[in-house]
Amino acid sequence: NKIDALVKERHDKASTMTAVEDLRSYDEVTEAHAADIKVFIPAFERLYDSMSAAQKANADNVFRTGGRKTLKKAS
Repeated sequence: NKIDALVKERHDKASTMTAVEDLRSYDEVTEAHAADIKVFIPAFERLYDSMSAAQKANADNVFRTGGRKTLKKAS
């Protein structure tokens, strides 16, 4: 996977990179991530469109919370 390779390279070179090299490395990682998201969205949209209302609500909640479980306070 391209992102894994870029992250590994970034990690391996972290102690010797200049500030500019660090920014360029970060740019490469984020650009690769953005490209992957652009491919993922149409596939996920097709899946989402086929979900029941309850499944969509659950997916919406997962994305809103970043997958974190939310704790409800006792009333």
